[in-house]
Amino acid sequence: MDETDPVARAQHQLRDDLELVQRYGRDEAADHFGGCYWDNEPLGTIVALFTAEVDRHRTVLRSRVTQPARLAVRATPRTWRQVQADNEEIAAMLLTTRTEPGVHRVGIGLREGRFVVCVD
Repeated sequence: MDETDPVARAQHQLRDDLELVQRYGRDEAADHFGGCYWDNEPLGTIVALFTAEVDRHRTVLRSRVTQPARLAVRATPRTWRQVQADNEEIAAMLLTTRTEPGVHRVGIGLREGRFVVCVD
């Protein structure tokens, strides 16, 4: 970690909280978990996405993280599992069959606060 970089320092301070959010999403809320990411505006905020019961997940997570003021919980239309499945399906269709010339990469990206499948 670069101690002089304020973004890296802020993220490092929340490393354990981010891991906690990821574990919670994977192990306790997989049917609703839409993933999580860093939002650096404001500096060093964890954003957790859920498809349902957003208020309940917010309450649970804020009671568990060390810095609840630096956690945002938001609604999203699809679960992380759905995004991953779509990514795998699209990658298999476009990259393994090579029916679409010019496709170089298929991956998951973040657009407008939501995880989406991106095709380059």
